[in-house]
Amino acid sequence: MSPTPDHRHPAPPSAPVDAYLRGVDRRSELRAALLTGRPQDPHAPFELRPATEADLAAVRGVAGRDSSVVPDGPLLLAEVAGIVIAAIGLENRRVVADPFWPTARAVDALQAAAAEHSPWPSRLARLRTALGATRPARRQARASARP
Repeated sequence: MSPTPDHRHPAPPSAPVDAYLRGVDRRSELRAALLTGRPQDPHAPFELRPATEADLAAVRGVAGRDSSVVPDGPLLLAEVAGIVIAAIGLENRRVVADPFWPTARAVDALQAAAAEHSPWPSRLARLRTALGATRPARRQARASARP
């Protein structure tokens, strides 16, 4: 009988793959530092705040580097040391992020914050109320239709 693979303990990646991935990480960090002239710390503290008219130029710059467009409607920003690194539209939750910064944590925080501003909870409450109001009428109609 052949041994079955243990899916709880996957095999560690090979040394060449690890070396390659470390090299890719180093090259991307070096490229980002050279292109932006700013240190790239993935654990740098960031701040979330609503965007103002004064932030529009910075958001356009981030969207341009992201090869995207500025999201519609009110925006929520993530910034590190006063530099805008990501933004999310509160209406459609479209995200733009600076590709030269490690923005994964900031984007996750922006998406969570945007979810709190969602119009869906109020829409769901109205829908549940409407469905709850029609259910007794449907039951009465079905009960009267039965012989």
